[in-house]
Amino acid sequence: MTSRIPCTVAILTFNNASTLSRALDSVADAEEVIVSDGGSTDGTQDIVLKYGRTLIGQPDSAKNPEGRLVDFGAARDHMRMLATQPWIMELGSDDYLSPDLMTDLRRVCVDRGSVNMYAIRAQYELNGRLIDCATTYPMYLPRLFRSAVCTGYVGLTNERAVVPGVPVRLESPYVIPVPPTKVIARKWLHYLSLDRREFRQLSPDDLAKQSAHTRSQVRWFLREFTRIRFGGGCASPLPVHREMMRVGFYLARHTLTLTERAHRRVGASTRPV
Repeated sequence: MTSRIPCTVAILTFNNASTLSRALDSVADAEEVIVSDGGSTDGTQDIVLKYGRTLIGQPDSAKNPEGRLVDFGAARDHMRMLATQPWIMELGSDDYLSPDLMTDLRRVCVDRGSVNMYAIRAQYELNGRLIDCATTYPMYLPRLFRSAVCTGYVGLTNERAVVPGVPVRLESPYVIPVPPTKVIARKWLHYLSLDRREFRQLSPDDLAKQSAHTRSQVRWFLREFTRIRFGGGCASPLPVHREMMRVGFYLARHTLTLTERAHRRVGASTRPV
């Protein structure tokens, strides 16, 4: 019998019954899987229990008054504190790990070396076909880390674990199936509302840095899009309309930073001396 991998897989869910089984199947060899659910009503919770994995509720402190998750970092940190394994692997409820990546996990999760975090190469899948070229490639996600050295999470939406050291890359793919356009639009609108809230809490210096970052992100995306689309040599690119949705999202994030900075300037100019 094959031994389990000493790793806790951490998954956030909310009405993900259509994709969760695939995600859980891909990490069947993990010793522990913790699923933090936001009150699903589509059978998601039943699937977790069917697989015999740990089901918990998302902390109330990470939700808004309507009960919707707004602090993804806090929800992930809640799972981190409950994890019992020496390594933690973050997995999206719509995503799955390739068999080769699971082989890599089996190798690195027993390593007693000095590496504390791995950044894993992500690859899109559309209609059952892996995408070879996309503007966001190469895309490495810092998703696997030693639990003992992690001190928590930062960020509401673009949350990341705080782990010392430089991540080492793993090349076996972490697969991200591209959802329908309406699903992406709904998710990104929610993220933008959370970004607006986060930007309002930033100091003037941090807001200026965030604005510069989002501006450079838009410029980088347009440059890479032009290079990929007109450079040729790609057999399976991400469709153009999907790429345009991404640049629209980046532009919207940059606009939020500009709007917040403008509001602060107006407020400062109208404040009594």
